[in-house]
Amino acid sequence: FGTASVGCAGKGEEKNTMTPREGRDAVVDLVISTTKQLAVTGWWPRNGPVWADECSLGGGVLGASYSYDHWAPRGTDHTGDARKVADYWKSLGMTVRILDQGGPVVYGSGGPVLRADFDTHAADNSYRVGALAPCSPGDFWELNEEDQAERDQGKVLPGDEGVIPYE
Repeated sequence: FGTASVGCAGKGEEKNTMTPREGRDAVVDLVISTTKQLAVTGWWPRNGPVWADECSLGGGVLGASYSYDHWAPRGTDHTGDARKVADYWKSLGMTVRILDQGGPVVYGSGGPVLRADFDTHAADNSYRVGALAPCSPGDFWELNEEDQAERDQGKVLPGDEGVIPYE
């Protein structure tokens, strides 16, 4: 998912009652708990600290949403690992489907996040688990400024674990 700006809410979707930071915590928790379902070691956050992105609440109103992902060296049981992730996400109330895209990719939506995916054939011979929070009322720029101020004071925010600070 990285840092691309993503529209979050579409017509017919339930209204999100989560704050942006509750969404951040939910995506970080989902990604990390998903990686723990697999017998794969060496997971790391590839894109640095977690940042809020701008998204659409609909009707021309903008909000904020966090996304988060973890990467690891590719495992050896791609189909089995995809099944484990799918079963885990289903246990969280997510709607899940597995597609073959050069290897199994698990897509999930609902439950604790807007959507998530697990790619068994990500770049650099890697596994990748990523999730996107629902769009929430809030200003992404202000959230990022506040988050950075806390980091500057030495606080480790959810999702910052394992990040190598930029010097």
